[in-house]
Amino acid sequence: MQDSLPAEAMPGTPPPDTTPIANKPAPRASWWRAGVRVLAFRAPQLQGLDAKPVLALVLLLAGYLFTAALQWGMAQGEPQWIWQGFLRGWAGTALMVWLCWVVACSQGTEAKTPVGTLWVLLAVSALQLNLAMAAPDLVLNSGFGLKQPLSADALWALWLLPALWLTAAQIRLLWRVAGTRLAELAALLLVPASVWLHLQSPPVFWWTPPSDVADETASESEEQAVHRLTLTDAVLDAQSRMLSEQLAALDTPSPERINVYALTYAPYASENVFMNESAAVAKTLRERFGAEGRLVELVVNPDTATRLPWATPLNLKKSIAHMASLMDRERDLLFIHLTSHGGADGKLATDTWPLQTEEMTPALLRAWLDEAGVRWRVI
Repeated sequence: MQDSLPAEAMPGTPPPDTTPIANKPAPRASWWRAGVRVLAFRAPQLQGLDAKPVLALVLLLAGYLFTAALQWGMAQGEPQWIWQGFLRGWAGTALMVWLCWVVACSQGTEAKTPVGTLWVLLAVSALQLNLAMAAPDLVLNSGFGLKQPLSADALWALWLLPALWLTAAQIRLLWRVAGTRLAELAALLLVPASVWLHLQSPPVFWWTPPSDVADETASESEEQAVHRLTLTDAVLDAQSRMLSEQLAALDTPSPERINVYALTYAPYASENVFMNESAAVAKTLRERFGAEGRLVELVVNPDTATRLPWATPLNLKKSIAHMASLMDRERDLLFIHLTSHGGADGKLATDTWPLQTEEMTPALLRAWLDEAGVRWRVI
């Protein structure tokens, strides 16, 4: 008799699980498996996947931290942390979220995939591909110090091929769930646009500063040493009067047209490229934009020390103030061209040794223009 009883009625047998399949929570690895299926161009299992806001934030943070770790592993020297890297890369993310919304809205009400689910699937698949492609290189560089230089073609292949694969896989996912031809077309066009935005403006978290000034001075070439400033009596005498003379010689504005007043600023003495660029820009301004008689060149270079005022922040501030006092600030234009090396800290590199000058920053330049009342400006 006991053998004829149903299995569920046998003594000691636990009751069956009567929870509907649709209501059972997804296993812990469901998102991971779904991302793998997306990369394999297969339809992911979406039943039971819950795209909570916390999960989306974790994926965003994971992507940024992975990028930071990869950049640190491939950096040379002693890189410095740049927290502003978190402010980059959002354009591509915003475009992809909007595309997920378009695709979700195009579906029917019965089989509609939530916006959050679509975006998390895309984020998971992108993170998986990045880990698969970059983790081995990161381990070799940071763990074993095997920094092998790659050719330009190899670098292009390293990043371009995975980007193309990810683009195709994500297009296939959104195309699969899109409900209209318009939504399919949007996926075909906007997924590549989002990937392109990420490649064009990626987050940058590390910056390797140049070596110390003492090390640079000890190892500089003879050519660089020749281009150091020499503070002779003739140079100091010329510099004491040149800026005042050039500012006093500036023409007043012509009332018949909009006048262009111009400043060129090249504060790097040891490389002639900045002096030459400043001269080329000044020539173009005179010949093509009518700045003759309304232009001042500020250059730090031994070759111009007795004929052009030095490019120092104080000279630039004085020039801006004087030009603003001459020009019609309601319609005339002030054009400022600055050329030098730059840094991640936003400061314009200066090389005026042995002359010590104030550091040049965007904030200073803006403050001087605002104080002078210059309305129309081109930097």
